[in-house]
Amino acid sequence: MDKMVNVAVFDPCVGEFEYKTILDDLRSYYDLINCSTIDITCLYGMNVVVDDEGLFKPKNTTTYLDVDFHLVGVLVFAGRTDSEGNFTNLSETDLKVLAELKKLVRKHVITSDGPLYCLVVNRFDESRLKRLAGGR
Repeated sequence: MDKMVNVAVFDPCVGEFEYKTILDDLRSYYDLINCSTIDITCLYGMNVVVDDEGLFKPKNTTTYLDVDFHLVGVLVFAGRTDSEGNFTNLSETDLKVLAELKKLVRKHVITSDGPLYCLVVNRFDESRLKRLAGGR
């Protein structure tokens, strides 16, 4: 049986988190992000799936920005990885961190298609989010 997983999708064109239940397979992530290659990083204990070629796409913008790095394009937040390498559902702690991240959404740029939004995290916010995530 195919494994389903709960994720949170942040689209810079919308500026909101959308919570979805998706099939935990590569095609689902390609479709959500509208890409053909992905990269996975970790933020506050959650796996974050991004377009691996996002920097090369002309309409993509910085979506997550903190003191150390930035991410570009649509972000898909999932839980940790299980012993078989599959993503787990977002935990209660993850949902609390996402609720705090939602408070950090800012208009980033205005385009002819409308505003684009970014999650802007300063050192104070980053420290608070890490504590909330249990140091992750």
